[in-house]
Amino acid sequence: MKQHAISGIVLHSKDMFEKDKIIELFTIEKGKIKCLAKYANTSSFKFGGKLEPGNIIHCQLYKGRSFDILMQCDLAKNFPGIRSSYNKITLLMYVFDTIRLATNFEQENAPLYELIDSILHVLDQKEINIEDLQHDFENNFLKTEGLLAHQSESGTHLQFKNIFYDYTGKDCRSPQYLAIKS
Repeated sequence: MKQHAISGIVLHSKDMFEKDKIIELFTIEKGKIKCLAKYANTSSFKFGGKLEPGNIIHCQLYKGRSFDILMQCDLAKNFPGIRSSYNKITLLMYVFDTIRLATNFEQENAPLYELIDSILHVLDQKEINIEDLQHDFENNFLKTEGLLAHQSESGTHLQFKNIFYDYTGKDCRSPQYLAIKS
């Protein structure tokens, strides 16, 4: 049994069968990885709320046949300011969906990890402009992936969607924000 430690941002968490969860993490060392958290949905659940999207965790994994198995997990950082706003959660899920659609498993991409980490920290702040942050994310994502010259910008969300589709062959859904009364 070969164990290794890794830290990552939880991108996605999905129930598998009755007791287990499949977790997608984005790490500096390996990029996007998938692991299995056995017995995550039982009353003796040792992971608590640590496996929720948007948390940064330190974990111990061992190599299984199909998946890395999550043995131990410690919460490194959570972002409670994000969960205070529907629009912040919506933007975070848009960022995570974009990353999940555009990346392959176990493909190292430290600049993309840093981009996700910076988005989490900005979203955790009290006052932000959601549309500006979305635009910044889209442009920085395209630059990180080498799809946009470092000095230029994609302009509109529609231009981003077109570039993203040409790059991945997949559509990314536009986030639907709640209107906020002034």
